[in-house]
Amino acid sequence: LNREAKIITAVAKDITEQKIAEQELETAYLRLRNAHKIAKLGYWSRDLNSELSQWSEEMYTIFGYSPTEFTPTLRNIERAFHPADKEMLLNPFTEELKSGKIQSFEHRIITASNDVRWVHQEVQLILDENGTPITIEGTLQDITESKQYQQQLAHSNERFALAMQASNEMIWDIDHKNQTVSRGRGYEGSFNYDTSEPFIKHNSWFKKVHPDDLPALWESLQTSFEDKDKKYWEMEYRLYAENNTIAYFVDRCYILRDEDGNPLRSIGSALDVTNSRQQLEQIKRQNTNLREIAWLQSHVIRAPLSKIMGLVYLTELNSEENSKDEILEMIGTAANELDEVIHEITHKINTFENIES
Repeated sequence: LNREAKIITAVAKDITEQKIAEQELETAYLRLRNAHKIAKLGYWSRDLNSELSQWSEEMYTIFGYSPTEFTPTLRNIERAFHPADKEMLLNPFTEELKSGKIQSFEHRIITASNDVRWVHQEVQLILDENGTPITIEGTLQDITESKQYQQQLAHSNERFALAMQASNEMIWDIDHKNQTVSRGRGYEGSFNYDTSEPFIKHNSWFKKVHPDDLPALWESLQTSFEDKDKKYWEMEYRLYAENNTIAYFVDRCYILRDEDGNPLRSIGSALDVTNSRQQLEQIKRQNTNLREIAWLQSHVIRAPLSKIMGLVYLTELNSEENSKDEILEMIGTAANELDEVIHEITHKINTFENIES
């Protein structure tokens, strides 16, 4: 400002690039902060000669405090650790951490509302130019939900494994993504199959299927898996046991699909119904014998019996000695016929009783 000359001199600097850089930096910071919230991920650091840590905003959120309520000193952080996991905080640095590598571990914390939450930490030491640790820093992520899912999945798998052992059926599980099948050990002794193997037409289980049933069995399975609307499959087929006898199986499964209808997993069970099939065959034979016995009793046995009755009547009417001898001979023949029929009925009844026993 030159008052005597009444002149004002001004200098202006173009700071557009600086402003743009500041705006981009602010935008990046907001995005990073939102990402931390979405991922439930916090950042912390602490100088090794200090008891006080520096926490990001999300760190306070995870622990359930506000910056005005909680001071992240070592003592306060120790109090927030689950009692069973405090050794992780108190243990000295491992050799891996001292070498500058990142170390990962999981533990539990107690929040401000006294809730127990699982967190995953990744920690590293910052070394100076001489290799001396000067700062420790890390990230902390809330993994409570995924931990609960893992525990539920572990319990579910454990119950499934117990069910496979306890069931009198063979439980099986097909992973369609990896094309593998897992089976329970229910019939392992009788059929000697692999409990885990590729799901292919000639694996250890399908090799034991009767050759006349295998093509239809494999085609039925593949057709069901390819039908995006089908959720259930069932079929009966024959297998050869280790002693080379034929066994009958009823096999069925439920097909789990993704939103596009593609199969993800198929959970099924195979039941040995050989005994029931044998009993059914016995019942059929018994019914056949019963029908034959009924026919013999109602038709065949009546012929010789009628002959005997008629001939007896003739002997009463005929007084001639020669005629009586002939009639008695015919009565004997008819009696023998009747005896044969009775023996046949007795044989069928004995066969019927043997089948029942």
